[in-house]
Amino acid sequence: MGKCIIRREPYIPSISEFPVLKSGDIGLKADPNAAVYVMPGPASYVGGDIVSAVSAAH
Repeated sequence: MGKCIIRREPYIPSISEFPVLKSGDIGLKADPNAAVYVMPGPASYVGGDIVSAVSAAH
């Protein structure tokens, strides 16, 4: 893996708002009307997994 794939400053995400989806619309095996929230990564080095964990801890 070359260093050319690492993001550089200013770490601007390409999208900053995500719609609330319905599980039936994206093929999840759950109540088709259940809300699915997608956690965005606010920067290149902080992903949605970290953001969702911090949000759940509060």
